[in-house]
Formats: sequence, structure tokens, C-alpha cells
Amino acid sequence: MRSLFISCALLCSLVLVAGCQKKSPPENHTQTTSEPAPTLPSGVQAFAPTAQDAADIAQFDQFNQKFNSMSQDMKTELEQLKQQGQLSPEFLAQRKHDRILSALNMLKDLELHTEQGHYIQGLMANYWEEKRQDSEHNANSRAASEVRNEALNLMRQAEQQLDYWKSQQAKN
Repeated sequence: MRSLFISCALLCSLVLVAGCQKKSPPENHTQTTSEPAPTLPSGVQAFAPTAQDAADIAQFDQFNQKFNSMSQDMKTELEQLKQQGQLSPEFLAQRKHDRILSALNMLKDLELHTEQGHYIQGLMANYWEEKRQDSEHNANSRAASEVRNEALNLMRQAEQQLDYWKSQQAKN
């Protein structure tokens, strides 16, 4: 039963990723300005600006604020339990798992309207899905370490894309 659940979760995350992948923009052989195309930072994808960019960026900012607040509240709770001698390893593991599930649910609940927003959402969801799988397996192997590094790279890429998007929005 557990392997069926893991298989279903993996399949769902793959479908989410496939749905969030950026499609190649159509070729545009005519350049309307004589300015050179801006160079993108490594790992950043180019997306055309849309009227919904500011709204989607605001949703990511709100997500980050809510998630950070929830994480801080959880940290405070765990520190209090530890000081009282009531923090069990099982409870700590459960709270970490709850944090991961909260992040995945909060990301899923975002009502994004842009291709770039969906792209960032997909990167973040992949990060948290890999964290979930890692926490369920609680593996300390070299392969698990590689998965953790890949997950961190996903989150760095998502953060870099969001930062770039914000900087482009500020210019407009």
C-alpha cells in the first residue's frame, strides 16, 4: 500500500512538472529596436512580460510571508517543547513533515495566471516534493544526498527566477 502511495505521489508530481514546464517561445526574426537583447543570469528563463506579472509576484511574496511566519511559529513551538523536555524525535519528525505538506498545499492553492508564475510554482513544488520523499525515507545514503542537492538546486533556481522577475517588473 505504501509503495502504491509513493508511486501515485511521484506520478502526480511528474504531471505537475510537465504542466508547469515552459514552452519555447515562437521565433521572432525581426527586431523592433536596435538595443541588444539583455543577457540573462545563468539558470534564468526568459518570459514575455504580461499584465498579470505584478499580481503573480504579489502571490509569491504573500506565500513567502505566510510560509516564513508558519515556520517561525513552528520553530518557537519546538524550542518551547525542547526546553520543557517534551520534544520527542517522533514529534519533531512529524512537525517537519507537516511543514513540507503545508508548503505543498500553499503552493497548490496559488492562483497564478502567468507562464512564469507556473514555472516558478513547479520548481518550488518539485523542491518540496523531493523534501517530502526524502523525509519519508529518512535516508542517509549518497543517493539521498544527491537528491537533496538536486532539490536545493531547484529552490535556488526558483528563487533566482523570482528575483529576476521582480527586477524586471521594477524596471517596467
